[in-house]
Amino acid sequence: MILEVGIGGTYDSTNIVPKSIVAGITSLGLDHQGVLGNTLPEIEGVPALPVNQPDDAMEVLRKRAEELKASEFVIVPAAGLSNIKLGLAGAHQVLNACLAVAMAQKILEVKKSLKSEPTLSKAFVEGLEQVRWPGRCQIIQDPKGRMTWFLDGTHTIESLDCCIRWFVSPGVGIPREASHRPAHILVFNITHGRSGPSLLRAMNAAKLDQLKLYGRDEDPEMFFDHVIFCTNTTYIDGASNRDLVSLSATDEDRLTTQRELASAWSGLKPVFPSSHAHVLPIIEHAVQFINRIGQEAGTAGVYALVTGSLHLVGGFIEAASLSDVAL
Repeated sequence: MILEVGIGGTYDSTNIVPKSIVAGITSLGLDHQGVLGNTLPEIEGVPALPVNQPDDAMEVLRKRAEELKASEFVIVPAAGLSNIKLGLAGAHQVLNACLAVAMAQKILEVKKSLKSEPTLSKAFVEGLEQVRWPGRCQIIQDPKGRMTWFLDGTHTIESLDCCIRWFVSPGVGIPREASHRPAHILVFNITHGRSGPSLLRAMNAAKLDQLKLYGRDEDPEMFFDHVIFCTNTTYIDGASNRDLVSLSATDEDRLTTQRELASAWSGLKPVFPSSHAHVLPIIEHAVQFINRIGQEAGTAGVYALVTGSLHLVGGFIEAASLSDVAL
């Protein structure tokens, strides 16, 4: 059995497991460090395999591994998979794949006494190539029209940076043909307690870096033709699949959050037309708006990036009737 922690720390629900075989630690964002700073009980007495972290975070991990008598503390290198085309998009997935391989190899070593080989077996390679994760750097061509959906439910500063670097790259959000300019739409929301301005600043900085990297001559402030800030409520009647709803936000504060996001966007981009920044109460309205833009765009089509919340992404898959192709 493989368990993924939520945020981690002492009170994470996965701590009911008495002792695991191995504990892998992915890149820690600011969201996680505050919780993990004091306790990491899941690494007690077992091999701990972190990927590379900022110095202060790595020092916390190393210290706790010593205190909890982890049997090993091995930093997983981001190397060895260059000849494999991963099933998950985004440069950041290489590090995650390296960690997954290291953990699987450790499990085989402990349970089956199988030592890892320098060359990955066929089973490992096929697993890495065929893995799918709906809602994470996922591209969906809408079967009903000329919309292309780019879905990534990421929600931290670090992961949104990765999301934008994935989207603002040739063959993804930037068409390879210079003459093809689809309408770009950003749909964004955050769940309760996150800093919208900080997340938008990180996204903007990554976008500017990418446009400069690829020598794009378009106005970076107008890369997105429209931005939409909407709640995670899916339908006009207020209905949502319970799996898609964050219970941490109240009805009263949801639209307040979207207005604050729109204000933060205007502060970052004073030249961006205010009429192109939209605050919408439900996902269904956002889908309808994007469909209208798609009709106006004609053959150029629409590239819609939906990000900031897995609840938001799940709602779009539902409201845009994408389940058959996305899941």
